[in-house]
Amino acid sequence: MSRQAHGDSPLSRACVSIQLMNSRPDCVVIDAALRFARSNPELVRYAYEHTGAAGASVDDLLRDAIDRVVASRSQSSQQLISLG
Repeated sequence: MSRQAHGDSPLSRACVSIQLMNSRPDCVVIDAALRFARSNPELVRYAYEHTGAAGASVDDLLRDAIDRVVASRSQSSQQLISLG
């Protein structure tokens, strides 16, 4: 069984790998939420149709939609906690 140095976990190595891959122009790492959003053909089609008007890429529009859903859910959760 190998011992890992302090602060050297598989997760920290993954973060470094993701940063390295994102710094290369030929390699992009997407997160699970974006991958899930891309699996919805209607959402992807909508994003493609609105890239010109929005002046943003399809991935940027999908990330924006994901961020808004997360913010909305967070706000709803906070309201439920304050009512509880």
